[in-house]
Amino acid sequence: MKQFNSLIIAILSTCFLLPITNAATSQQVANQPTSLLASTLSPEKIRQLAQAVTIKVLSNRKGGSGVLINKQGTTYTVLTNAHVISNKESHRIQTPDGKIYTATVISQGDSLKGNDLAVLQFQSQEKYQIVALAITSEVSENQSVFTAGFPEDSQELVINNGKISLLSTQPLVGGYQIGYTNEIRQGMSGGALLNQAGELIGINGLTNNAILNEAYSYQDGTRPSAEQIQQLRQLSFAVPIQTLAQVAPNLAIIPPQWRNQQQPTRPASKTFVEKVDSIAQQITVRIDSKNNGNGSGVIIAKQGDTYYVATALHVVKNPDNYKIIAPDGKQYAVQQSNIFKSEGLDAAVVKFTSNQTYAVARIAKYNLYYSWKKP
Repeated sequence: MKQFNSLIIAILSTCFLLPITNAATSQQVANQPTSLLASTLSPEKIRQLAQAVTIKVLSNRKGGSGVLINKQGTTYTVLTNAHVISNKESHRIQTPDGKIYTATVISQGDSLKGNDLAVLQFQSQEKYQIVALAITSEVSENQSVFTAGFPEDSQELVINNGKISLLSTQPLVGGYQIGYTNEIRQGMSGGALLNQAGELIGINGLTNNAILNEAYSYQDGTRPSAEQIQQLRQLSFAVPIQTLAQVAPNLAIIPPQWRNQQQPTRPASKTFVEKVDSIAQQITVRIDSKNNGNGSGVIIAKQGDTYYVATALHVVKNPDNYKIIAPDGKQYAVQQSNIFKSEGLDAAVVKFTSNQTYAVARIAKYNLYYSWKKP
């Protein structure tokens, strides 16, 4: 068992996840409420507003958060992060009153190649409040801001206050430019960044201390200096609301001055982050169950037609009918005897058989206890 635990540690110490995954200025629009936003609001009013306009984006995976930005008749428009959704899945919106609606993806940027924004729409006879886009108000460093979203580990909306600490003149990968001190947790991606007037100035999406420094590459393929990266890592980041014009230029709520903004050019070759994303899609599987939800795993070995998948113990801990969803969408039933659980670690290995050819992760030599020192 000690040898098995050592193997699990070696395997999982090589698995790194981009903040799921995996941007500066501001804006009043037709069909936007303005009575509450004419002047600076109290923190309590900001919180009430955030609770009224923040929704959950539900999917077959973990989902995220979103913001109600427009209403036309019975059609509501939601803004979120591109990395929160997938075109391969159906999406649902859970509104502040707890009701759930089917959502359609209208426009979607690219979190790795372009701008990490997506627009969804759903139909409802109910009356929900929508947020005002910050069209004319200024965004500046040391400005007080509020973030809102639904963390994965909580059923409650979390609203944090803080200050803008950095406005990057060059967009980072995903279009991130507004850096702030507010804490952003997994699941809050797609939530609102609000100014003191309660206007939407950006969409949360990049947590502080992202595991890979490549998350702090610029959109044009260049890199900040080592000192700049250390500064960037201390902050959470949002995509500026004006970037919506590049992702969904035909939306009626886009003001004319935004449509003249130009998309930053990028080199033709793939960036490191894009290469990592491509590899991750080939080696990552989904682990579904009948009664215990779902999780993910990584194909780490193959012997003949037998594949081995590393995952977290809590994903397969309880007896259930588990199945592997491979990268090509094929499904494979998993017997309890093919689940190998570690003792004292949140780690497990799952075995499945297939005559299909799947990519296998290359295990790196990584010392978990190595402390890097500056020269």
